This record gives sequence, C-alpha cells and structure tokens, in this order.
Amino acid sequence: MALVLGVLCWYFIAKVVLPDNLASRETITIKEIELNSSSKNLYVPADQEFGDIKLRLAVDISARNRAFTANDFRIVIDPAEAKTREDTIPQGEANTYLVTLNDEDIEKKPAGVKVISITPKAIPIKWENIDTQFKELNVPVQGRLRPGFTHELKLSPSRVKVTGPASDVNALLVVDTEPLLLHNNIVSDFSTTLNVYSPDSSTMQLNFDSVDVDVQITDTKSISNLKLPKIPLSLLIHPNSGLNLQNELPGSVEAIIRGQIIAFESLDLNKIKAVLDLSSFNTPGVYRAEVHIIGLGSDLRAEYIEPSICEVTLVNVKNSENVGAEAAPQE
Repeated sequence: MALVLGVLCWYFIAKVVLPDNLASRETITIKEIELNSSSKNLYVPADQEFGDIKLRLAVDISARNRAFTANDFRIVIDPAEAKTREDTIPQGEANTYLVTLNDEDIEKKPAGVKVISITPKAIPIKWENIDTQFKELNVPVQGRLRPGFTHELKLSPSRVKVTGPASDVNALLVVDTEPLLLHNNIVSDFSTTLNVYSPDSSTMQLNFDSVDVDVQITDTKSISNLKLPKIPLSLLIHPNSGLNLQNELPGSVEAIIRGQIIAFESLDLNKIKAVLDLSSFNTPGVYRAEVHIIGLGSDLRAEYIEPSICEVTLVNVKNSENVGAEAAPQE
C-alpha cells in the first residue's frame, strides 16, 4: 500500500506540480539584448541600455546537472518586426516604443530548458524611419582679404543629399564643408576643392564628400560702370508759367552710371528718376532741355544718358486749349 501511495505522489509531482516533466526551476539574469533590424529603412540606435532581464527557467531532469550562465542565452529583437506587433505601444519620449518580450525573441537557449517567464515583461526600444533630403552646402570662411576686397562663392554642386534618421535630417539646416582660407595676398579669382563633412558619420551618409568652389574676388574701391534698366522720363514744369508742352517726349531713357563698386551695393533702383527740367522756361518757344538722372547719391554719377537732350515746344495754356478745340470733331 505504501508503495502504491509513493508512486501516486511521484506521478502527481511530475505531471501536475512540475508540468512537461521539468524537474527544477532557476533564474538567469541577462544583461544584453541584441537589436537586429531586418529593414534598411529603419534606424535603430546601437547604444541602448535595457537593464537586467531575468529569465525564469524550468529545467528538464536530463539537463539538471548542468550549471547555466547568461552566455547560454541570447535575446534578439527585430525592431522592424516588433513595430508590427499589436501589443507594441508608443511612449511619451519621441521614437520610443514599449515592446513586450516573448519566447520567440530568445534565439538561443540550452536543450532541456524552458523559459516560463521574463521580467520585465516589456522594455522601451528606440527606432525611427530613415529619410533622405537635399541640404544646402555652407562654406565657413577663415581669415580675411585686404580692406576694400570682397569675395563671392559659387559651389558646384550647391546641395548635397543626406540620408539618416528622420529627426536628425529634418533638424539639419545646412551641411558644412571644410573652411575656406582667405588672406591679404589674394587679389584675384581662384578655384579650389573643399571636403564636405557629414554632421554625424555614424548615422548620416552623404552622396559625395567634396565640392568644387569658384571664388570671385572684387576690389570694391575700383571704379566701374553699371548699365541701368530703362528709366521712365518725368517732366518738371513750373505750375504758374502758363505753359504747356506741345510735342511728345520719349517715354524712357537709357543710362550708364559710374563710380566705386562698393557704392553700387547700396544703390536703390526704385529711387532713381530721369527728369526733364523745364521749370526755368517762362515764355512760349522751342527749347533744348537736358535730361538729369537723380537719386544716385553722392558717390555715383551718370556717365551716359540717351537721350541726354530733348527738344520741346512750349505754348501758352490758352493757345494749347484752342488748338485742342479746333482739332475736336464737330457734331
């Protein structure tokens, strides 16, 4: 009778208390989790820390005599797959998701061992989409030219394609090249090639690593000419002269101005006027009047004006009205 009772107790323990014929239980602490994304369109930071992961194990009788360590286990999570899980939850921190761990994430474990629980059940993992955008190139300048000289840069190409984490790419305003060095002895145009630096070579890739730069040097104190757009011709006549203009005048004039190049930088084309001054004429007659360009400032002058002189016919206001009446059609 005692033998039968012993057999029943052994059967109850083996089949009910220790299911699947597992003879003992222990806990292993895992300190590292591998992140291995199957998608090239997903950026996963490599330096993420998750703390201790405790695996509660049920060990089969056949493996009971072996001492297990953390090296016997390997936890690997594919963020591209994890983001498709229904129980993956976005967290408050940007690009952070709470991923529930399951038995399929344990890629390596000894034979005869079953993981019956994982603590914590879920861990926060960071990932985000990879984006590609074109960004303007910026050339830092070190040193300076001699006083009165300025420089202008022409880059070929002027933009670079940047590929990397979407948040970083969106926040990137420009991509810098290596510095352009200037000094007092540079007085003429030159060309050079500058290296292009990735803002973060570990996460961002550029579609090229150097750029050709043409540097145009200008002596702003030297004298030069500038052809202006056509300027509407205005008429200045004394309001109390009693005279009217009888003939037609050109609608606009052409002009070339001359002065120091630096003065052209502050030139406001909207303030430049072409004026035919008739205010000194008080009696009817035919006159030759000079066209004046105003609004240039004290450092610039008109080198060429066409037409520079206009012939005008001035008549009394009353005579002008009579001529208009005689020319009007009769009813």
